[in-house]
Amino acid sequence: MTTLCVADDPGLRSRQLRALAEPTRFKILSLVSDRAHRVGELAELCPGTRWSVQKKINELAKAQLVSKTRIGRVVMVEPVIWREN
Repeated sequence: MTTLCVADDPGLRSRQLRALAEPTRFKILSLVSDRAHRVGELAELCPGTRWSVQKKINELAKAQLVSKTRIGRVVMVEPVIWREN
């Protein structure tokens, strides 16, 4: 079973929980928990414009819940704080 591992730092933990409180950010994190996605894929699967989805991805990255990797012109998004139980 894959579970979210919340940070030990109280400030970061607070940022993570605030990031997860918004439904679209939670959906993005749920989608990338299975596999890495391109930003464009996430924009198609989530409500709002590509720009608004990209902004939500940036908020998740600031909370250290996802990482972004640029491969040429493509930006891949994947989870960073997960562990197997």
